Amino acid sequence: MTSLQIIVFIIATAFLVLGGLVSNGFIATLIITEWSKCRRLNSSELLLLSLGVSNVFITVFLPGYFAVHIFSIVTIRHLVGHMLMGGTLFAGLCRYTFTAWLCVFYCVKILNSTQSFFLWWKLRISWLIPRLIVGTVIFSLLVSLALLNLLPDYHPGHIASSVTNVTHEEMLELNSLYFLSFVAFTGCPLVVVLLSSILVVASLCSHVCQMTSNESCLKNPQTQAHTKAAGTVVSLLFLYVSFYVGNILIHPEVLTETVRIFAALMMMVYSPAQAAILVFVNPKLKQAASRMLLKKKH
Repeated sequence: MTSLQIIVFIIATAFLVLGGLVSNGFIATLIITEWSKCRRLNSSELLLLSLGVSNVFITVFLPGYFAVHIFSIVTIRHLVGHMLMGGTLFAGLCRYTFTAWLCVFYCVKILNSTQSFFLWWKLRISWLIPRLIVGTVIFSLLVSLALLNLLPDYHPGHIASSVTNVTHEEMLELNSLYFLSFVAFTGCPLVVVLLSSILVVASLCSHVCQMTSNESCLKNPQTQAHTKAAGTVVSLLFLYVSFYVGNILIHPEVLTETVRIFAALMMMVYSPAQAAILVFVNPKLKQAASRMLLKKKH
């Protein structure tokens, strides 16, 4: 890699990190402020808060994750390497599972179905969301710790010897184990997001087909809600797939270093892009963001 490529990558990463921290920090701060005033948050706000916080954490961890996978500045046999890998896995699992629950929330709220399964979810979704959030955090933590136990133990007094004794084949094997585990666990929420997107889009198409007038269809509040929900889940699905592809391409055994750098930037775009989507679809966040922009202009 040339010096120019490294400089461009560092500048782009810094810009995306700043964007991810500011945008998701704005979401988390606003919702926490509202929480302190009303002492209660609804299910969608809890999910938005969880996503904002998890996005902040993974935005902090990802540059270090790239230092391991692209530049090999530290190895996973270092304490720092362990912390970076574990932190990235934990924050990533939380973020993508929260994204899946948000898509399920939109799907359940927007779908009109008489099937007992959807009725059960519709009646209990507000009660389930806080418990699903807590369960996601616990599950992500346990999975992260379990995968870290598969990696070599860190011995503070033997850093140099442990690093020099690692063969290239061992490093590839350990990286592959972590990589495959990460892809597998992040793939489960991806399936949920995909199914939610299909159901919401299919529901929107069915609703539009049932309307007799195109003009009345577009102005119908239910159609607008369907369209908004469909746009949200499809956008989240697109972001999720882009991260998933980036996580595959960043693997040391895949293609060239230039491709892995591009994949890293794809992964970094996720946090600010998701924050922008969440602000756009949430009226409170959208109004707060508009007020802030107006104040800056004046």
